Amino acid sequence: MNLAGLLAHDAGLYAGKVALRLDGRELTYAALAALVEAQKQALGRHVGPGDRVAMWFHNAFDWIAAFVAINALGAVSVPINTRLTAAELEVILRDVRARALLTVRTYRGRDYLEESAAALAKLDFGMSVFDVTGERPPAEWPVLAPSRPHVERAPAAADDLLCIQYTSGTTALPKGAMLTNAAYLQTAAYVARCQRLTPNTRFISAAPFFHCSGTMHAITVCLLAGCTLNAMSAWDPERYCDDVERHRCDASHMIYYRDVLALGADRMRPKLASMQVTHDLGTREFLTRIQDELGIPGVSNIYGMTETCGQFTMWFPDDTPDQRLAANGRPQPGNRI
Repeated sequence: MNLAGLLAHDAGLYAGKVALRLDGRELTYAALAALVEAQKQALGRHVGPGDRVAMWFHNAFDWIAAFVAINALGAVSVPINTRLTAAELEVILRDVRARALLTVRTYRGRDYLEESAAALAKLDFGMSVFDVTGERPPAEWPVLAPSRPHVERAPAAADDLLCIQYTSGTTALPKGAMLTNAAYLQTAAYVARCQRLTPNTRFISAAPFFHCSGTMHAITVCLLAGCTLNAMSAWDPERYCDDVERHRCDASHMIYYRDVLALGADRMRPKLASMQVTHDLGTREFLTRIQDELGIPGVSNIYGMTETCGQFTMWFPDDTPDQRLAANGRPQPGNRI
């Protein structure tokens, strides 16, 4: 049971259903499964079980497909924050001894390929670099051959790592949390149960895919629930409210409601009429504003961290407002604090 298995299940049951909307564009479950297969063929010529594959680019259809394709190959994905510098990229690539790197030519005025080359020049091993710019077929991705020998790895067991997710590094160098398939699926099941998600849920997330809020609470949770994920390439509170109204979204994640409130609660509340379950982090007084001024009944505090694949404590939407607004939730079953 892994991401690839979840997608195969969804594609079999909901082939024509929208799996992902991103900035107004749509991808069905069947199309996503086809894109994953194409990426498996392209990546499989360079990557095998146990290999670490770094992903350094923005939210895109290819990002989700790569995350699943790497998993299907038995390799280990290494999502990297798009705001990091080449020096920080070098630290992570060295730490995981990456076999390959997926990146784009430019993003937000930066030349990621050039910065990647600078980081690779300081490493004592080589890796294949895939240029995934645009939406060309994976078979046509330019591949920069390594100038040094690859790192060889022993094959990984089926129950080994899904990904290595790096912490923010606010107090020291970023640390790679080694997260398994089982841990991801267990946490995703917990989230889906707490948020009452079903295949009919219209889910929306502002999370960057490189963060565990994106990989677990957006991507993995929606694959497990079989629901549609509405995402965005960058946070925009006006776009969030417009998308909720347009697609009648009823559950959300990684939303910064301070920005929404700043647009004017009276103007935004009608657009959020369909929203039933959401969360934010803050004081009881702040979350009460989301409930009262924006009219979202199932708002709650939560708590999680990279090492727990994201959400570790959550509430049910029908728990009392006193619980949901004043505290951070119950621990995931099988764990304790």
